Amino acid sequence: MAATTRGIVVGLALSALTACGTGTVTPGAARDGGLFISRSLALNPNPVTLGQTVTATVTYTNTGTTPISLQTIVIAGRPPGGTNLGGPFDDFAPGSGALTLNSSASQTVATTRSFTSADPTGGWYAFPTYQDTAGMWHDGPSLSFTVQAPGGSDAGFNADGGMSLRVSGNTLVDGSGQVIHLRGTNRSGTEYACIQNAGIFDGPNDEASVAAIASWHVRSVRVPLNEDCWLNINGVNPAYGGANYQHAIEAYVALLHRHGMYAELELHWSHAGSTPATGQQPMADLDHSPAFWTSVAAAFKDDPGTFFGTFNEPFSIPWACWQNGGGSCSTGYPVAGQQALVDAIRQGGANQPITLSGLDWANTMTSWLQYKPNDPAGQLIAEAHVYGGNTCQSTSCFDSQMKPVAQVVPMIWGEVGEDYMGIDCTSNNIANFLPWADANGVSYQPWTWDTWGNCLSLISDYSGTVNGGSAYASYVQSHLAQLANVP
Repeated sequence: MAATTRGIVVGLALSALTACGTGTVTPGAARDGGLFISRSLALNPNPVTLGQTVTATVTYTNTGTTPISLQTIVIAGRPPGGTNLGGPFDDFAPGSGALTLNSSASQTVATTRSFTSADPTGGWYAFPTYQDTAGMWHDGPSLSFTVQAPGGSDAGFNADGGMSLRVSGNTLVDGSGQVIHLRGTNRSGTEYACIQNAGIFDGPNDEASVAAIASWHVRSVRVPLNEDCWLNINGVNPAYGGANYQHAIEAYVALLHRHGMYAELELHWSHAGSTPATGQQPMADLDHSPAFWTSVAAAFKDDPGTFFGTFNEPFSIPWACWQNGGGSCSTGYPVAGQQALVDAIRQGGANQPITLSGLDWANTMTSWLQYKPNDPAGQLIAEAHVYGGNTCQSTSCFDSQMKPVAQVVPMIWGEVGEDYMGIDCTSNNIANFLPWADANGVSYQPWTWDTWGNCLSLISDYSGTVNGGSAYASYVQSHLAQLANVP
């Protein structure tokens, strides 16, 4: 095979690629030792409409003990009908150029390609590849993406800015400055499976399962996390904690983005000290939660399509404890207040939006503005949770307690459902909740994309079949479809 031919996979650490969720590859002679893909190839947007520009990023790391010299790293594009071996190739630009990676050093390549009417539509592939000093190409795993003509799926949603999300006044905007509303769902499982020694996800986390979520016109997915699993502490099975857990979450978020969905990463289960995080606590703990957030932020700081939820549902604490922890708390453990959590995220180098849930299981928002912490990035979102049976469950309560907040900062209902017990299968409440949110510019993520079999389960299987026994689930599916082309 000629030295300039692409289509061979050599010099990549198979175990590292698999752990990062980039797929199975066939290794050849590992002539470059410890060079491997430490952050999977990501494309934004995907799908892409003719006239848009795609941004592609990938990171290589030298885990060996000696420097590795390369002629270049590029991200290759392959249009429909080609092969990785024979092409044709249509590279993103620019490549890295010649470089040397010292031991433990990383190189991120960020490239773009504009798609015009001259480009064929259909299924494309992209893959990272590098050329060593002997002229040999070393391909990484392929990533599929779709190029479509204008007027394709969800054409009313302008994704020119890619998967980018920012706070602007009391609205959320994408990378092109267009106001958008996040209408999505929750994908529960990653907060409990790992600590229960049952894996990382509850149900599949593959491409087909994510495509099924997108088929409901979901624009954002809330992914609950467990601080012990992320930090690999308090007896977590290492197979489901630390780097394995982190890489699994990173790969899943990349899949969400690949299918045009934003991701909210939120701290759901936590616990102070050496007690395992097996449930919800009144508020984040000072022992682990700031370290968790600094680490999560560092991992996702370069992903503008991901935002962060500091703590799921604070309860049984006053607003002063919510804000700053300390002596105003009576939780039995040192509390990390919202200010400490915001600071921890910013210390991790991330400047994306951050959601802060209110009190009383995130249902009370009355003093949110008064106790709002300082954020130097100015990217705070008010998060509420709304279920039938909550104290604030009527449109009159929304008008008096939530609307004043939503008029100042963006608001998202991180969880919303017919009732919080999952035993009411009607749609009486949700049919009032979601129209109010739409009319007041509030985003929402109904609970939950899981097959638990109760009334709050939106689906009966992970191919996206609606839960036929729940009018709530049917209403959510229909409502999201009706707003598919509304920003």
